Amino acid sequence: MARACDMQILISNGTITKATATSNGGCVFMSSSVQTRAHVEMPTFLPFCGRLASADVHSTGISTCNAGEAGGVVFLTQSSLSITESLLSRGTALVGGGVVSESSVFQGSSTTISSHAAAHHGGGMVLVRSSAVLEDVAISDSTAGAADGGGVYMTLSTLDMVSGRVSRNSANGPGGGIFASDSTVTMNKLFIENNIASQGGGVAALRSDCATDECWFIQNVCVLHVCCSVRLLWTEHVSECLRNCMCVCVLTLQQRSIGLWWGNGRCRRKNCSCGKLHF
Repeated sequence: MARACDMQILISNGTITKATATSNGGCVFMSSSVQTRAHVEMPTFLPFCGRLASADVHSTGISTCNAGEAGGVVFLTQSSLSITESLLSRGTALVGGGVVSESSVFQGSSTTISSHAAAHHGGGMVLVRSSAVLEDVAISDSTAGAADGGGVYMTLSTLDMVSGRVSRNSANGPGGGIFASDSTVTMNKLFIENNIASQGGGVAALRSDCATDECWFIQNVCVLHVCCSVRLLWTEHVSECLRNCMCVCVLTLQQRSIGLWWGNGRCRRKNCSCGKLHF
């Protein structure tokens, strides 16, 4: 008979909190090839063990976690995790203070990912060779201390965000809200607001396909003189990158008014109203 922890797991109305890992996954580590673990406070204590390829989390709080390397709250490798109506908060790690997904599938719905800190890149979330679908998800108040992607850092990955918010994140490198490298980013009915970075306070994309529809870019700030909302570099497929979007731009910290800066990419802004907001 298979042990319960070797199969797909459902966690509902639980709490995962105050845990530390010396390497990856402060509170939750999931893998289809190595041992999986988590500390869950529910009506009974449940230690995960064995191999876990898939898990569903519903109405659960996961918070106050630390990883010595990656994934302060959650680390996924070669696995799949779906989270609904939950809160992931206050995680710290060298890379990916909140969630790290490596060669995995991450799905989130009606969930908040907030108040995380990474010493390097990916304050809230890191995607590496992964796919993520986020609906009505808020990624907020997270920091990338020495590198890129205050809210999300992604490389060789796909991200689809619908009806959510990316707000109040910061990075010392490009991409206060989202940084994408060699990736595909699709944003629909999304608010990207009050993020700060060296370049691309809202979104920075490098050799990536970036498409938005009916999004708001509001009061994003860059320290350097390039782009407070969206920055695209060496990006070829951006003809629909700002469709039906509203961009409200602030002055940069060097007091130069910048709207949208596309680097070597090409963009046609359809039905897009861009303004300048002074303080």
